[in-house]
Amino acid sequence: MTLIWLDYVLAGVILISMLVGVLRGLVKEVMSLLGWVLAGWTALHFSADFSIFLENFVSHDGLRFALAFIGLFVGVLVVSMLVNHLITKLIHLSGLKGIDRLLGSLFGALRGALIVVVLVLLGGISPMAAEPAWSGSIVVEYFEQAANWLSDNFSGHIEQGSSGQQIDL
Repeated sequence: MTLIWLDYVLAGVILISMLVGVLRGLVKEVMSLLGWVLAGWTALHFSADFSIFLENFVSHDGLRFALAFIGLFVGVLVVSMLVNHLITKLIHLSGLKGIDRLLGSLFGALRGALIVVVLVLLGGISPMAAEPAWSGSIVVEYFEQAANWLSDNFSGHIEQGSSGQQIDL
């Protein structure tokens, strides 16, 4: 079994994600992820309510909603970053920095593996699947089962731009 360029690229994705996890630590990684999710959720659910406060300044409904969405998203993200910074400082002051970084590397490896699964899923439905590098890849072979599971359990339609063309995963 010989590794080819595609194997090195996909393994590199996992290793880079793992390195980022080590450098940032588990707490910072998880808190960042939660911050992004919370910012998105808050902006989606409260933009309409928040846009009312902009009526005196912006007359166009769509623009007012967009500004409210952006404002809420950025505001929640900034607050979550401040909380993240404080919690990370507390973890490091408590002497748990090494454990935090070790667990961060595991988190990074899992995140990298998930990214590779998604890349294999997308590559499998693209012209890339017909390339010799695809069929000769050892890494693709290992991740195809997970990609198939992901496709089976989270399938649906993905709309492609304004054309309305849909792809069944």
